[in-house]
Amino acid sequence: MIRILIASRAAAPLRALQQCLAGRSKFEVHARLISNGHTDPLYGIPFDPDLVVLRFDAEHLAELAAWTASNAAASRPPLIVVGPAANSEAMRLAIRAGAKDFLAEPVAATDLIAVLERVLAESAESSRRSSGPTGSLHAFVGVAGGAGTSFIATNVARMLALKPDRPGDSPVLIDMDLNFSPLLHYLDLHPERGLLQALEALTGLDEHALNAAHHRFEATVEASAQAVDVSSGTTRMQLGLDNAKSELMPGSYANVKLTLQRDSVPLSIPASALIFNQNGLRVATVGPDDKIVFKQVTISRDLGRTIELASGLGADDRVVVTPPDGIADGDPVRIAGGAKDKLPAKVSEKQDVKG
Repeated sequence: MIRILIASRAAAPLRALQQCLAGRSKFEVHARLISNGHTDPLYGIPFDPDLVVLRFDAEHLAELAAWTASNAAASRPPLIVVGPAANSEAMRLAIRAGAKDFLAEPVAATDLIAVLERVLAESAESSRRSSGPTGSLHAFVGVAGGAGTSFIATNVARMLALKPDRPGDSPVLIDMDLNFSPLLHYLDLHPERGLLQALEALTGLDEHALNAAHHRFEATVEASAQAVDVSSGTTRMQLGLDNAKSELMPGSYANVKLTLQRDSVPLSIPASALIFNQNGLRVATVGPDDKIVFKQVTISRDLGRTIELASGLGADDRVVVTPPDGIADGDPVRIAGGAKDKLPAKVSEKQDVKG
């Protein structure tokens, strides 16, 4: 039998709520008219109710405040609050009191019973879960990248496993760092299954999400905004691909890698190699006779530390990476180290791949 306490300072609403539950054999309903000078609905109650229905009105909010202020609020039975719908102060107090639901007057019997059954079922499920084995969670969050956080978490897990006052405890280490984590090598582990196999074993994940974790789509660029967003430094592009099987869903996220096709492979040099003065934009190179030869260049793209050139240098040119002030055409060059085969760096050639 489920014991339900209905409490109110007004007799008529109290009887109306009792009538809603009349004839329900599984409910043992107790009514309390609060008039004993105490604001706590549970004061002096000789039994422990399984659920409390507290009715209030605009002039009587002290009961809600008393429930909230109780030091034992966490151990109290579930609370359902009934009262006028347009009372924001009462709703605020009900939230602070941890009320499971708020019913506006007038209350229909079917609505009240439905709320009672739902709250009682949730309470029973919570009790069932709390009666089982429990543990503690330690979360380590890294913000700077690298593997430091993983190493700290690993050593804490080892310390917990070796604590003499916790026999039988088995710490579980879950590392979500998929980019930097070296724990497999650090712990000398050789797992038979990886992340994808773990995802496939979970029945709660959507099939599309599982497939997208390791599926690649070929796409082509169809349009570009031809403008850069000032706040993000990015530009919008429209890609077209074959999605006949509806494997990509609206709102999904994807990593995009763009392979740029050019008529010729771009030549790139360090930005520190550029010399800009009254003679224009030039690069100091080392000729076959180990003397300085200046060459005029034009820039194709500025990538920060690296500069792509449109013209002026060849792939076999030897470039002075950091030319000193006052360097001039024809200056002799002594290769650092003195070895003939120790030549200055040549211009690099690379294929563009951006992701």
